[in-house]
Amino acid sequence: MDSLLLRRALWLVPPALALLALLAVAPAGLAAYSLAGFVAGAGASWLLLRPEPEAAARGAEALRAALEASKIASDQITALIEATARLRHDLNGILSPTLLTADHLLAHEDATVRRAGEIMVKTVERATTRLAETRDQAPSRTPG
Repeated sequence: MDSLLLRRALWLVPPALALLALLAVAPAGLAAYSLAGFVAGAGASWLLLRPEPEAAARGAEALRAALEASKIASDQITALIEATARLRHDLNGILSPTLLTADHLLAHEDATVRRAGEIMVKTVERATTRLAETRDQAPSRTPG
């Protein structure tokens, strides 16, 4: 039983039972007035409890707007995830030649040059590790 029907039943059934009890003991004229009052009260209750089409339309419009906003936010998040993935890929590509150059420096006979190569290798490795961590922390792409 839906909520509106239950509320209507709660408003109408107890007065109807009271009216039936009154009709059983009341004189005929009083019973007629009581019946008319009950019918008028039941009609008023029915009108008060019926759903308003305008309220339902406003609720549907609010729900539609919320769903649209959610779709826009989802599209923006998806675009951000894809842009971040492209940036991470580009940065890894930029760092690759640096690592290759550092490897050549490690093979140099001068100790100062080798030390510079070691520093470059450690720096590039830290950067690529950090990029990998951001990849692991990023949410997965949602199917569109």
